[in-house]
Amino acid sequence: MVTSIAGCTVISKNYLPFARTLADSFITYHKDASFFVLLVDRIDGYFDPSKEKFQLIEVGELDNIEHKEQMFFKYNPMELNTAMKPYFLEYIFKHYPVNKLLYLDSDILITKGLNEIQTIMDTYSIVLIPHITSPISINDKALPNEMSFLLAGAYNLGFIGLSKTEESSQFIQWWKERLWHFCLIDIQNGLFVDQKWIDLVPSLFKKVYILKDPGYNVAYWNLHEKKFAIRNDELMVNNMPLFFFHFSGFDPNKMESISKSNTRYKLSDFKELRGFFELYIELLIKNGYYVSRMWPYSHAVYDNGEKIEDRDRRRYWAMGEKVEKFGNPFQTKHSQSFYAYLVWDRLASKIYNPIISAGIKHHVRIGRIPFIGRIAKLLYHAFVLLTYKGNSRI
Repeated sequence: MVTSIAGCTVISKNYLPFARTLADSFITYHKDASFFVLLVDRIDGYFDPSKEKFQLIEVGELDNIEHKEQMFFKYNPMELNTAMKPYFLEYIFKHYPVNKLLYLDSDILITKGLNEIQTIMDTYSIVLIPHITSPISINDKALPNEMSFLLAGAYNLGFIGLSKTEESSQFIQWWKERLWHFCLIDIQNGLFVDQKWIDLVPSLFKKVYILKDPGYNVAYWNLHEKKFAIRNDELMVNNMPLFFFHFSGFDPNKMESISKSNTRYKLSDFKELRGFFELYIELLIKNGYYVSRMWPYSHAVYDNGEKIEDRDRRRYWAMGEKVEKFGNPFQTKHSQSFYAYLVWDRLASKIYNPIISAGIKHHVRIGRIPFIGRIAKLLYHAFVLLTYKGNSRI
């Protein structure tokens, strides 16, 4: 039997309380629906997935990713979690009887049934929600502003709805191909994880619905266009029900700030939201917020326990297909590993850099002799060649 709708999210294990809270709220309003959580991490005994209300899928179970270790290594946690979305959506459609699938960020709370979205998906393959639907003054210096969305993307990918159609399959394939290597936080080069790519979707695909109703995906970035009220114990937005609130960048210990990325408002500016925020904090704590927040990320270290630095992830990413010669980048034991490459390259730099520094420092005294730099570079490359190719002790 094909189910009418299912929900899903992607997390590392320290975000488990958020996923529990989201799943609980989704199931409350969609009794017969399934909810899936992709764990981009390892369980490592920290929790028992059999006791969860949702269906947990570990990232290693995905059968549609080639060279998984490369992808896990080259991206930081945020990049990797967002890069997994199309792979996860495709996996659910392939392995489960689902014909309508909603991706929701784990820091969302559902407050009403999403029946309207289900109806829209009878006609459309892709449903998107824009960050804003009304202007922010160009003289407003607070953040976020309209330039923020030019950089990060017009649509917020804390939500995307897909119906199972040929077009959505084509979209997923298109998205996968781009996120395999270009799911970076690299604003100056026009990239912001999975989200910025979606700016192209309404132009590239036909059956795309832009959902602008004020009650969906309410968050810090669109508060300038929201007026809240409480009627019969129900939170209303612009005289319409609130369907889900996105607590993006929210710190339960800094409730008043609303989000770490917001400088425009304080919670005190919205008295109707205080009780709602307090309820969300209670739910997070009940679901283990203070227990799991320090749980380690399994892709943060090499197999020898040493931390993987962001600069090394970027260096690995920049090498493109050349990284295949290293094998599994998390492994450190063999002499041709990426780890060994880094170790010897850093040792070589300790020789190269002092020579260059000495040349600069004594530039006048050596009479502007031009071959100093060339000699340094030759020594550097000779050192790398001899040590990296010949070394077998690492």
